[in-house]
Amino acid sequence: MSIFLLEEILVPILELFEDETQSLHSCLLVNRFWCHCAVPILWRYPFEDRWSGRHFIVNSYLECLDECSKEWLVKFFCGIFPTSVLDIQPAFDYIKFLRKLDYQALHQAIEFWCKYKGIDTHVIIQDLEPDYVHPTSVILDILIDLIVERSTNLSKLSMSVVSHREGEFLDLSQYEEFACTFLPKLQFLDCDDCIPGNLLFASRIATNLSKLNIECSWGNDVEIFSLLKSQKKLQHLTVTKRWPHLDKDALENEILSNSLTRIDFINNRNLIDNGGPLCVLSVCKNLEILRFDDWKPFREDDFLTLATTSFPRLRKLVFTRCKPPPIALATMITTNGLNLQEFILTWQSNERSNPRHTRVIQAIACNCPNLTYLDVPIEIKDLQELNHLLCNCRKLENLTINTSANDNKEDFYYPVDDFLKNMGLIIPKTLNQLKIFAPWKFSAESLQEFLETCQALIKCMELYRWINDEHLAVVTRYAKEKKNLKVLILHWTETTSPVRQKAREAISDLQAFNSVGRRIE
Repeated sequence: MSIFLLEEILVPILELFEDETQSLHSCLLVNRFWCHCAVPILWRYPFEDRWSGRHFIVNSYLECLDECSKEWLVKFFCGIFPTSVLDIQPAFDYIKFLRKLDYQALHQAIEFWCKYKGIDTHVIIQDLEPDYVHPTSVILDILIDLIVERSTNLSKLSMSVVSHREGEFLDLSQYEEFACTFLPKLQFLDCDDCIPGNLLFASRIATNLSKLNIECSWGNDVEIFSLLKSQKKLQHLTVTKRWPHLDKDALENEILSNSLTRIDFINNRNLIDNGGPLCVLSVCKNLEILRFDDWKPFREDDFLTLATTSFPRLRKLVFTRCKPPPIALATMITTNGLNLQEFILTWQSNERSNPRHTRVIQAIACNCPNLTYLDVPIEIKDLQELNHLLCNCRKLENLTINTSANDNKEDFYYPVDDFLKNMGLIIPKTLNQLKIFAPWKFSAESLQEFLETCQALIKCMELYRWINDEHLAVVTRYAKEKKNLKVLILHWTETTSPVRQKAREAISDLQAFNSVGRRIE
């Protein structure tokens, strides 16, 4: 491809590599024109985790200060500020390219930069109350002012507090003129309820959010209620630590209840105060994705009320590292199973043989004919229901059989030779990925019979434990004959290097890991 392209053509191409920092860095070196096109894309999200050495970004931002601000910094710090940073003229005004301001990440970058430059101690300033300041706070304030002035393309804001100390949290009311211009255009807000004034301020102006992440740790439910009720276009809501006590009117807002399509609940380990009832979600009839991750306590009566609600568009339901009430969960699947396309469940339970768990697999088998992705724990008592499930869910493309928390003992396994031999006959033809993480133990002969009778063209297979050279030889023969298996991943494998080497001749991507998770060649 020629490197001489019109800007209107080149920029959309480079935007496809927005998340690939290394590729964009390479583009900078092609010529000046490519550099001119790549730099604005590279500097949109400089505080994302994909960037290394965030403190070097502070150098570039300080270079963008005007001469008056640079002189003020030098005088303010009484000669200890590294002036070499300020002498450089930047090739670009990097500040104006910023699309997401991450206050906490910026604070950490400046803090590290100050340590790196040797100015991380408090500076005593005469005629100032208090008479000492921390360099991090001073530099942070001046850079925030710069961002407020020049970053006209901001669409994302993360303003989680560093601490309650002055200068370590973003106070939106200090930038009211800027906020009135910027916040109405804001599409993504990541915040907590630590500073209730920020939530009230945002609820008046930031009313066009499409995504809101909020950590609810401080119990400022009234302010959270105000922010949610003000939204006109909110589609994706993520709540961490605690679900707030919400007046049902907040979600009965016709605009909000119609716009919400995804809600994530993450990391609630508070067994004392679980917050408000989940049943208020019943008004969100356009929900497409509902996800719970590491959400420990579920009040059974409350969850059952939610479970009996019909969500006509619900296509993805996820419970990972959770312990939802089995009967209520089975009810939810029965109510909404017809539209479900993806279902993920990992039990966190001390009851390995609880017959109620089987009710969940039964509900999936009877009510979810349109599933394409399924990731569930299957115990020995569930094999009959798995058989029923595979017969009924004929659109499955990805099947993952995981394990409960109690099935990870080194000497524990399920003997599944008889079931595996028949499993090939009932596997849907649409299946292309099969992953077995449960402690299933089977012979090479059973595996061979499964693969010979399997009507699906499996492209990716992942197996756990008790896979030896005989098993691998069977899979290798299958890959050579069918020519469809491209990826094979073996965990805690007992295979030897020569057999793995031979298998790689037929399988393009073969990965093997030992008992401690270390990759082996």
